[in-house]
Amino acid sequence: MKDGLHFLFGREIEVIYNHYMKTDFPEAELKPLETIQAMTEAGYYEPYGLYEDGVLRGYAFFVTDGDYCLMDYYAVLPENRGSGFGSRFMKRIRRQFRDKKGIFFEVERPAEAPDLEKMQVRQRRVDFYLKNGLRSTEIRSRVFGVGFQILYLPCREDAPDAQLKPALNGLYHRMFPMEVYRRQVRFEDSIPYNE
Repeated sequence: MKDGLHFLFGREIEVIYNHYMKTDFPEAELKPLETIQAMTEAGYYEPYGLYEDGVLRGYAFFVTDGDYCLMDYYAVLPENRGSGFGSRFMKRIRRQFRDKKGIFFEVERPAEAPDLEKMQVRQRRVDFYLKNGLRSTEIRSRVFGVGFQILYLPCREDAPDAQLKPALNGLYHRMFPMEVYRRQVRFEDSIPYNE
């Protein structure tokens, strides 16, 4: 495989899902493989693998809708962590989506971590993203009971949080059927909602 960011298809998605995602993410956070493949085939889900020296180094899956994307899954493979691959991956992601206004990232809120160790892991994740060009927003969502602070990576442009919130909401609508959205998605911030 040539170096760079590569769109993943059918069997490639299945291999990454079964060999890596099942280990990298808690079962409760992992969509069924069939859902990921169906969303990809429908054209609003984009899974990518990062390859360097012909070897898979990480992967990132996005929900897309118009001018924005939402990072759904992101991981650098364990043997590559702490070696700079994460930062290089983020640069490639930004280039890949340079025609989009920006990308949303959900990060579990450090303050809601069940213990100090998990709080520190969550804070390191936030710090990594901020170091790599994302900015913090005041947008707070709760999806399937998990509280997220929303970070934003401007690609083509930045915007005030009040303009970004409806875009994120549109991505949530894209991601979940209406009955699931109504039960499992809500915002917990004081940002006025301007559609």
